[in-house]
Amino acid sequence: MSEALPKSVAPVLPVEPIAVQTRGDLFDIMTLLLRRKWVIVATAIASSLLMLLYLNVATYRYTAVLKVASAQIPGSGLSSSLSKLGGLASLADLQLPQDVGSIAFLRYGEMLHSADLAAAITREPEVMHVLFESEWDAAAHRWVAPAGVTITAVRTIKSLLGIPIYAWAPPDAARVQDYLDRWVNIVVDQKRPLIAIEYRHRDRAFAARFVFLLHRLVDDKLRQDSLMRSERNISYLSHKLEKITLAENRTVLGEALGDQERTQMMAQAGVSFAADPVGQVKLSPRPTSPLPGVYLAAALAGGLLLGSLGVLVRARLAAQRSARAG
Repeated sequence: MSEALPKSVAPVLPVEPIAVQTRGDLFDIMTLLLRRKWVIVATAIASSLLMLLYLNVATYRYTAVLKVASAQIPGSGLSSSLSKLGGLASLADLQLPQDVGSIAFLRYGEMLHSADLAAAITREPEVMHVLFESEWDAAAHRWVAPAGVTITAVRTIKSLLGIPIYAWAPPDAARVQDYLDRWVNIVVDQKRPLIAIEYRHRDRAFAARFVFLLHRLVDDKLRQDSLMRSERNISYLSHKLEKITLAENRTVLGEALGDQERTQMMAQAGVSFAADPVGQVKLSPRPTSPLPGVYLAAALAGGLLLGSLGVLVRARLAAQRSARAG
């Protein structure tokens, strides 16, 4: 009778109850937080009080919104006419757009944060005095370096941290462009030729004036650029018409010349060139920044989270010290 071979017995490893352990850890954490709840509540109250202090000294700003739409009707399509004649491909050097209105409106949106617009604003002294009112001395009629306890404290902290401190200079186009990037928001409608210009300032009346000034300066700049291009193109096309005798070519050149003359007439008219305001400037009846309710709720939530993290970190450090001592 053959002896049965013994079966290999694999060692049975204990399986840790992960779920139970996780629930136990969470229970311990919750117990610890409840035991130190007054620390957490005190941190939340302190955070809320600091936020209330900030809200009492913060500058409340109103929002002005101006919506503009494309002011030009799409052109006749010069490119489609030129494509009929391969022999006139050299005319592409003129860089005449297929849709003059669309190109002008596209440039309008891009120029609202441009250096050209910033330079134009610097030539508006009354506006500059409001944008940088903390640096304008109305009595002395000159720009002065900002001073005060806050400025001194900031410079002291920067020097201690090794952060470069730059010499002050009167506001220029570069600083105006930084101001536009910070306070002027451009919202482009992806479905319609519509752009919304949003601007925030503590003075509601100035906010309305400034947002309309941005529109006027950009529209005038595009008007002048269009006049220069159309004058140059008209001169070029007129010169070509004097030399070309082929009737078909002269027809295409005549159409191109007519398009440029129409563009010139539109630019010289006393109406909006690239964009036309849709209604009046819309002003918020109440400040839109900061929002006290939102800021207080964020401060309270942040205080609760910070207090909870402080309690957990303190308990972790105490446990590590006890383990090293034992």
